[in-house]
Amino acid sequence: LGRLQAVSADRWQRAADWLGEARQRDRLDPEVPRIEGQLLIERNNRPEGVPALQQALALDPRDSVTWFALGQAALGGFDFDSTARASESLRLLNPSHPLADLLDAERFLLLEDVDRADAALDGLLAREPDMPEALAMQAAAASRHWDEQAVEAHLAAMDAKFPGQALGAATTGRLLSLNRQYEWAERMLRRAIERRPNWSEPRSELGQLLMQAGRDDDARKALKEAAALDPFDKRSAFGQ
Repeated sequence: LGRLQAVSADRWQRAADWLGEARQRDRLDPEVPRIEGQLLIERNNRPEGVPALQQALALDPRDSVTWFALGQAALGGFDFDSTARASESLRLLNPSHPLADLLDAERFLLLEDVDRADAALDGLLAREPDMPEALAMQAAAASRHWDEQAVEAHLAAMDAKFPGQALGAATTGRLLSLNRQYEWAERMLRRAIERRPNWSEPRSELGQLLMQAGRDDDARKALKEAAALDPFDKRSAFGQ
């Protein structure tokens, strides 16, 4: 819901309270700490999110979603060894697990191994041609070949399947920013913001990018807007 409309701090707190109540009612349900961990990780709160995910995994060690969330958390901290362990654990459940391919593709991109990222995505999209996250990562991978035409072609193809989507531009912008391609990354992130004005993540990424580029006033504005949309996002609150 937070991607589609602004959600007040009271509603975020109510969701957290509901999860706390659910935890008290059934301490053996792995879904509760898993959801809690996912929400915390998405709010850039890894110190609390990772333990919640680990608790969920202790209750259900075969849960793919939890392993993937742990892999994403590790990627966010550039902990590539832990990301690889999450991917390997997913492959023990399914040798061609799509979430393992997705983790591997982003890990390879961050490690500047673009060829291996392309290979992972080619295999994944051959099996899952309509997976939005894979299509978005494919556009991001094209940006690491410095091929703007290919990026736009991938994003257009994604739009044909998911009209109005913002994930492709947001993913591409985030990875371009990590590679210090600030001008191109800013264009992508602003496109994502235009399409999903109430999604805080692209605004938060834009604020971080502008801060790194030395545009402090613009960065504070973007981070304040992100924090207004999601008051529990640690990174936006800290960046202000």
